[in-house]
Amino acid sequence: MFLTHTVRRLVNAPASHRLCLARRLLHVRHEPPPPAEALPAVEPVDVDWSHVERLLPRRTVPTPTDKAAYPSGWTPQRGNPSLPYSVRRSVNHMLPVYLRIMEDGVKRLTVVRNVRGDIWKLHDELKRHLEEANSRYIASRVNEVSLYVQFKGEYVQQVKDWLRERGL
Repeated sequence: MFLTHTVRRLVNAPASHRLCLARRLLHVRHEPPPPAEALPAVEPVDVDWSHVERLLPRRTVPTPTDKAAYPSGWTPQRGNPSLPYSVRRSVNHMLPVYLRIMEDGVKRLTVVRNVRGDIWKLHDELKRHLEEANSRYIASRVNEVSLYVQFKGEYVQQVKDWLRERGL
């Protein structure tokens, strides 16, 4: 009944309304789902999921195994309790020292993030080391709220080596 009435309206409708009516015909009216009693019962199945679980990504990064030396040159954080500051490693156990390139590559900033403890002491010692190694003044900035130290210039490898020497 519904279909014949709609087809009759489609044929008699002006051309501007036919597209709209044809779209309505494409939508099929579904029956409501059957009641829960009519559905089959769910039975638990004992399945070994170990083959699937090993393919899924891990939720956390595993802790690295202790070795005398790593092929990549990476060193684990040893920690140095005699220092009043520390630099927390990133989630992937890497040193949080980054190069920020700004103004189309003209301005380069070395950033040390995740500094804990006396951030000013770390800043003074690291700045003194960089100025002695490069024989020139290096502009720097400390952000106590965001816990990072920033140096003007590209000193990422020098900073990483200095942090590794200290066991951070």
